[in-house]
Amino acid sequence: MIRIDNKHVIHEHRYEEVIDVTAKYKKVNATKDMTLIDYSPPAGFIIDEHFHDWLEFSYIVVGQQKITVQEKCYKMSSGDFIYIPSGLFHKSETTQKSHKISLLIHSSLMSREFPKMSFNQVLIKQGENGHTEEQNMLVSRLITAYLKMAEKFDSIHPLEQLGFKTAFYEFFYHLALLEDKENSGHQGTETKQKKLLAEISDYIRQNYDQNLSLQEVSKHFHVSPQYLSRVFKQGKDKTFMSFLTEIRLNHATYELRNSDKRLIDICYESGFNNNKTFISAFKKKYMMTPSKYRNQNIQK
Repeated sequence: MIRIDNKHVIHEHRYEEVIDVTAKYKKVNATKDMTLIDYSPPAGFIIDEHFHDWLEFSYIVVGQQKITVQEKCYKMSSGDFIYIPSGLFHKSETTQKSHKISLLIHSSLMSREFPKMSFNQVLIKQGENGHTEEQNMLVSRLITAYLKMAEKFDSIHPLEQLGFKTAFYEFFYHLALLEDKENSGHQGTETKQKKLLAEISDYIRQNYDQNLSLQEVSKHFHVSPQYLSRVFKQGKDKTFMSFLTEIRLNHATYELRNSDKRLIDICYESGFNNNKTFISAFKKKYMMTPSKYRNQNIQK
């Protein structure tokens, strides 16, 4: 999955499971659904751009790092905290020898523990970071709970395990409160996702006749396929492919009603790769073949 080149973590694929960078720089404690990574990378240590199914939390104990999420770069230093939702492209570079504690939690665990919560918003704590006094207090409590989780993560004593669970729920309680505060502003997650969805929808309407795919469109908008799929499901209650097919079929029915073009030409001009796929999608929606649809509309 990855290879190590001196101080460089080179990702062979953009999708990664929890990465095992190198034993030289990190201590890893892992359970089925959570991984704690405590490491001290030297200056110049790089992790290439990637994404995964895990929610990623990182606290900079000492040192400095540049962490880039969706092409936006954050300069992190001692005492700073960042949360990266699952499915978002991100990378990091250590600019000054650091001590960093990262906790990765699989999205399946979050779905089980918090089925009605999304936690889709990037959270950055850099100094005061423009937060209100109330938000700064919540961030402080969140980081305290986070460090308690890190301290008790691999404990086998029952009381310590209870302490971990208490810190776990306290941490996500404060994270949920912070997201609620952030979402009340004009830059909330819902607003950002609606804007992204509108841009992607326009892009599809303008390029439906091209060989579009979930991967290609995700790359164009600098998001992961998983994130794009989630935005479509939440915003339109349909998949990316069903929306694309719908746009293509709209174009096809217009041509069938208003032109005498050959069916195969309408097929390709509408963005379908072959006639079989075109007819199958058409029959699924309209319960008839394209030629029968044309004949019925001509008769009218």
